[in-house]
Amino acid sequence: MKHVASCRLFILGACCSAAIAGEKLDSLHLDGLRICDSFNRMMVLRGVVTITGNNDGRPMVMTPADYERIRAWGFNVQQIRLEAHRLGLLPPCKAEPDYLDKLESWVNMAEAQGIYTIFKATTYDVPGLGFKDQFKPGAWDKLWNVNTGWQDQFIAGWRPVWERFKNRPSVIGYDFLNECSPGSDTRGFYHNYLVPFYRRGCAALRQIDRQHFFIFQPSLRSDDKLEPLGSDNVVFAPHFYAKMRDPETFYRDLLATGERIKAPVIIGEYGLPNIPFPLGKNPIPASTPERDEADATLFDATAMNTIKTWYTNIGNWSLLQPDGSEIPRFRFFSRPYPQRTAGVPGAFSFNFRSHEWNFRWETDTTINVPTVIFVPLKRHYPNGFRLTIADTVQLETDCNKSLGLRVIANPKNADISAIRYDFASEILTLGTGKKGGSRTLKITPRSLSAAPPPSFEMLKTLR
Repeated sequence: MKHVASCRLFILGACCSAAIAGEKLDSLHLDGLRICDSFNRMMVLRGVVTITGNNDGRPMVMTPADYERIRAWGFNVQQIRLEAHRLGLLPPCKAEPDYLDKLESWVNMAEAQGIYTIFKATTYDVPGLGFKDQFKPGAWDKLWNVNTGWQDQFIAGWRPVWERFKNRPSVIGYDFLNECSPGSDTRGFYHNYLVPFYRRGCAALRQIDRQHFFIFQPSLRSDDKLEPLGSDNVVFAPHFYAKMRDPETFYRDLLATGERIKAPVIIGEYGLPNIPFPLGKNPIPASTPERDEADATLFDATAMNTIKTWYTNIGNWSLLQPDGSEIPRFRFFSRPYPQRTAGVPGAFSFNFRSHEWNFRWETDTTINVPTVIFVPLKRHYPNGFRLTIADTVQLETDCNKSLGLRVIANPKNADISAIRYDFASEILTLGTGKKGGSRTLKITPRSLSAAPPPSFEMLKTLR
């Protein structure tokens, strides 16, 4: 009973500290090709697509419990898939003013859990541009003809969103147009059509809001190369569905495009479906554990920002099963990663068999706030874990310690007072220290012979 009581006291303290850590989200900014927080820590964004209209055509309802679950997965961003007809983005759609209230309620619930928001415009509900129609010849012709007024209406439909959220630090930016295609006669598509449209949209956003990111995607196909937009605060958001013959080369090409057009990269959607998806003569195959692991390896090796489809229990890509529980693939999606690095993260990697995680980064001693790392103890380290820092200092999780860790080895008497693990949020924080340079961290499962961590049923009850 004494052990249980001490764990109870620590867990309650951890919950309080998690609330402090989850203060009002700060604004993000760009530093070259990096996305950084207000302390200039480099961010890694990992999140999920939420959808206001479910895949069965009915409205989607989100609750605070949904966002608590998303945070527990370690996700720090949602990308809300907007319904074009409810924003009046394209004819014959008319805007529904109360739709903005729904969006704001989702932003509020996400922010309460320390989760940022990105908005993304899709056209699936626009007559003639639904999923089955948008691949037909001429489906996009009216949008690329500047004389139809379609582009004007599209930009006008975005304006109320930009106005509503221009002062919200928890909103990162706006993914202007999802998965578009060329028209039936649009030679030099990027240069003559899509990039000019993006530049018009970005300029319109800047009239209202100079801080939030203008986020843009490549088209599904084109006859020329994407060009820089020539504006500040722009982010490139390609999708990565590894159905091609050589996914690794395709991924490297996406990163090279981001460098060439001078924009940081967020993988705005990724992952093969749970079951095969019919798509004409080229159906999309179901994912495999090997493919999910390969995706994770690619993303972690490049400290990539990624957003997973979809938060729903309906459809080929659903992250939830019909009963509302998560799909078994989640062990690949929810894994350790540095959310905020006081410096520059190098590669990090996770071995899904041994559960060893390695991280290397360059510290910046001018940043006086800690590096923040998500370490999902319940999912990957049910018996706790051991930290090895710079191959010398070793710590293990211990709920009886005020910092959540106990010292196993510290031969050089290094200052470890700024290292702590919060059991409630599953967040590890590391102080920057006085010395710069490269640092390494290894996390491994704790020995089964060690004292057990607190009961997770008790954790759930106390939270």
